[in-house]
Amino acid sequence: MPTLMRLYPFSCIKVNPVHGVWFVKRTLPSGLPSIFPEIALSRLVPYYEEGRGLEGEFIESWVGIEHFFADWAARQSSHVQDTLILLRALKAKGYDSKLRAGQSMSTFIISRSRLHGLRTDQSSLAFETWGNKLRVHGQLAGVKISLEYETLTLNDEIEQLVKRLAELPVDGEDS
Repeated sequence: MPTLMRLYPFSCIKVNPVHGVWFVKRTLPSGLPSIFPEIALSRLVPYYEEGRGLEGEFIESWVGIEHFFADWAARQSSHVQDTLILLRALKAKGYDSKLRAGQSMSTFIISRSRLHGLRTDQSSLAFETWGNKLRVHGQLAGVKISLEYETLTLNDEIEQLVKRLAELPVDGEDS
């Protein structure tokens, strides 16, 4: 489970009253900073309070990966800029709320994994860009995928693969 709040500075003396208000009085986490200003809440809190915790975790994974590729693209690499364009195209179509985003080196990866990191048997799609080419590889429900395109844009075939991935069950602990 992700961290929903942090107590600054951490103190055991402060933890007991927080637990009392949160658990005994059943105060929502979003109400705690008004009582305990030293608590910093995660951006995931509203999602969990609304019963959409997994969706929030997926969206936050895209935020982090977009920052990663944007920082890298700003510093040096044009092929990473192409990955960023593809990432943003998928995000604009709403896949950020249905899929976890990750990366390995400069490869952008999406999955239905509940947790960060992938097992070798988990369904996922990886996107690699170089020159004017896009390579999409991975697996969907045990079927290996390996495709190359001469264009770097999100096309219908890629979107159908992403849609199929998004329709698979969530995979991982506490799914």
